Amino acid sequence: MKICWWTVYPTANETELLTSLRAQGVDVAACYYGLYDDYRHLLGWKDRPLEPWEYRVPTIAAARKAIPDFEDRIQTVPSYSDGLSWRLIVWCVRHRRPWFVVTEGSRMRWFARPVLRLFCWCIDRYALMGFFYGRAAAAQYARFGVRESKCSVCAYALPKVSPDLPQRDAALTYVYAGVLLELKAVDVIAEAFRRVHAEFPHVRLLMVGSGPLESAFTGMYGVELVGAVSPNAVWQYLARGHVVLQPSRWEGWGLSILEGAACGLAMIGSDHTPSAVDRIVDGENGYIVAAGDVESLTDAMRRYAADPDLAARHGARARESVRDMTGAEQAARMVAGLERSKNLASAEAGECHSRGRRKLLFSAFRRQEGWLVAQSYAFVGARRRARVRCRVPGTILPIVFHDSPAKEVEGVLAALKKWGFRFVSSEDVLAGRAADGNCAWISFDDGWCEMADALPVLERFNAQASVFIAPGETARGWVWTDNLWNLLSDSEWHPWYALPAEERYARVDAAWAGRSHPRRLLDEAGVRKLAAHPLVTVENHFWTHPSAPHRPEAEVLDELDRAQRTLTEWTGRAPRLAAYPFGRGTPPLDAALRARGLVPVYTRQGLVKAETFGASRNMARAGMTRAENLGRILQAWPKVGVTL
Repeated sequence: MKICWWTVYPTANETELLTSLRAQGVDVAACYYGLYDDYRHLLGWKDRPLEPWEYRVPTIAAARKAIPDFEDRIQTVPSYSDGLSWRLIVWCVRHRRPWFVVTEGSRMRWFARPVLRLFCWCIDRYALMGFFYGRAAAAQYARFGVRESKCSVCAYALPKVSPDLPQRDAALTYVYAGVLLELKAVDVIAEAFRRVHAEFPHVRLLMVGSGPLESAFTGMYGVELVGAVSPNAVWQYLARGHVVLQPSRWEGWGLSILEGAACGLAMIGSDHTPSAVDRIVDGENGYIVAAGDVESLTDAMRRYAADPDLAARHGARARESVRDMTGAEQAARMVAGLERSKNLASAEAGECHSRGRRKLLFSAFRRQEGWLVAQSYAFVGARRRARVRCRVPGTILPIVFHDSPAKEVEGVLAALKKWGFRFVSSEDVLAGRAADGNCAWISFDDGWCEMADALPVLERFNAQASVFIAPGETARGWVWTDNLWNLLSDSEWHPWYALPAEERYARVDAAWAGRSHPRRLLDEAGVRKLAAHPLVTVENHFWTHPSAPHRPEAEVLDELDRAQRTLTEWTGRAPRLAAYPFGRGTPPLDAALRARGLVPVYTRQGLVKAETFGASRNMARAGMTRAENLGRILQAWPKVGVTL
């Protein structure tokens, strides 16, 4: 059996499963089509070198080029919420190739229901099988139209627990591991622990992770804030505790509570955490609490504080409850499920009914209109919420373009103008002149040649824009990552993020040897001309477009200072903003930038970092339709308004 396993980025648990599948004779090729977002960075995740059977391929075309036998493999579809998943379904249906789904449950927002129903229809009609994380997810997909015979419950694989873990702390210790967000009910944990600690001063709370609600625990006695740690290091902290907490308001699955159980911790999880509902027997190995309910969580925590031996007994039973979650067990179940389903579903894969509604739907898929219809459902709902959110005083909608053609920029700006947005500059925001709501801040990264064509569009809408320039790349004429995925496999070029600039450039030049590469960035004269435009301000993008988290802090700051001096000379104005290349920085670098009088700028979707200007720039990608770009922007906007 040969499988192409599509997922956004590598995770320790999926890697454990895929390694186990390969150990059982399944030829797995892992296809990663994204990079770690800031949510994962807050969890302490970092890029790692890929194995020979792992590929970073952003598109189906790239995967077909990188994997010789791609078309002979069974494809996996990871979700219904991104364009690649729908394009993968289209490709499999059109070419009559087998595929199956591996996904978590849906949060069930009203605007996603039609998309989910369409997705379930595709699974029921064309897929081999649907593997769903948890009984609740399987029931949800069955309720939306997937027949019971195609629904199989699975779980994330847990790595083997090392015997070299530290001893438990002497005092009863509660452990939370995850991002410190309201969605994770971290505010509920803070209040519940405050109450329990008042009654039982000996108890402790260990918070592993970082996030916007970190300040909720500042100054609290008995609390240890660890910060973000790598997935491999989190076990060292879980092993110190007695009770693991995951009282989330919503989870797609919820892994940390099971990792705690594997270390012998009693479990407290919410009724909106599928893994807790699946594995906790209330009063036997832990407690189920009401999501978001302080009283419920306080009562469960109080029981363990009053009787530490109860935590030990529940922890031993919790460890037994997750023994079947090894990679080998989960891989065997998946292989058995696929073998059962292959003969049943192969006759249906790619079949198209000749008349009626299904014919119309298939025709829409063939023209790729099916994805646009699905995207529009989510887009309409997000737009409705965004139009309410954008009126909140003191919030802005930040958008960043890269090499988008002028026509695509025009489409996005026209829609925002129609919906009542006012375009503001970075100077307006920094001076407090964007405090009345309905504001959008437009920026462009790298200074692509397409930027010159976009100037008439900015003039038409009177839209002020910030352009972030990396002078070292300007001299070369293109960003060092440009088109590398079409020349090399990911395992060859992705480690270059961690290389010094000189070595990185040498390898890039060697990869392009014998091939022509036209200039794609504006030259120095073009940047000077751009800076002279009244609607444009030029800002700092470091010297050689380095990946800041991968390089020493001193080297990154040297690049920053060099770019600052050069851009000041070119434009006659000292930049006030510095955008991290690839959108990712670190807290120490943030502090160093602010000490230099610069404001750090990230590129991320979905998280608020209120003290960082432009922390949530929403990326509009070149090559996407106007509807797709607006959908990306507005789906993120209700979650990411930056309050100043």
